[in-house]
Amino acid sequence: GSDTGVGVIAKLPPIRFEAMARAALEDGIRGFHCCNTIPVPQGGMSGKPLMPQSLACLQEVRDVAKAMGVQSDLFLIGGGGITTRADIDAYAQAGAHRVALGTKAMNPLLLITDGPIRGLIEHARRQFGAS
Repeated sequence: GSDTGVGVIAKLPPIRFEAMARAALEDGIRGFHCCNTIPVPQGGMSGKPLMPQSLACLQEVRDVAKAMGVQSDLFLIGGGGITTRADIDAYAQAGAHRVALGTKAMNPLLLITDGPIRGLIEHARRQFGAS
């Protein structure tokens, strides 16, 4: 939430997210993106290796929010490793209200056609009722 009317979404890391999620919830933030990239010596790794951590992060945020009695106020975005419709379904089952496509959306073919991700976008619209 925000007193200014500007929505805030906290993008949580895939490791040690528990304390950050709790602090954000205590500060009134109800929007979360689970998760950012996995830190590796070369920078950040995304894609399929991120998915288990992102799903765990979604569950943790939901559990903490429930314990605080604010679970109905949550807005959760799941992301990491989405390449199939089943991945979108997994995020929906974990409590995400939307999903974020990252690596899959970085296909150079998207400069000329949305074909590589059209099916995922259409499935997400059906899954989440989003436009």
